[in-house]
Amino acid sequence: MILTAYSVSDLSNTLSWWERGEYVFSFVVAVACFGEYVADFKPKWYGTGEKERDESRKESISKISTLVLVAALVFELVCVVRSNALAGEVIGSINDLATSAAGQSKAVLDNAGK
Repeated sequence: MILTAYSVSDLSNTLSWWERGEYVFSFVVAVACFGEYVADFKPKWYGTGEKERDESRKESISKISTLVLVAALVFELVCVVRSNALAGEVIGSINDLATSAAGQSKAVLDNAGK
């Protein structure tokens, strides 16, 4: 199916939003990984000197970071799948248009040769 220029433009605009979503969720993944790093390797950053309270903070930072990481990875995957599908539609439309143009140019050349 050959799409109109407006349809391709609309698809490209939608595609750019999904790609931006990928970047946003990639950043959230990096932040969550940093939270995991802080929870596992930097006890002085959240330490108060009370062992029980420090362990509680470490556990809560670790749990929150893990939940954010999992959610961000899921949303990032959704964005990747959707942007790949949209890119495939745009590329397929361009391929159909190129095939149609090649057929038309062949017909014109054949008619010109007669």
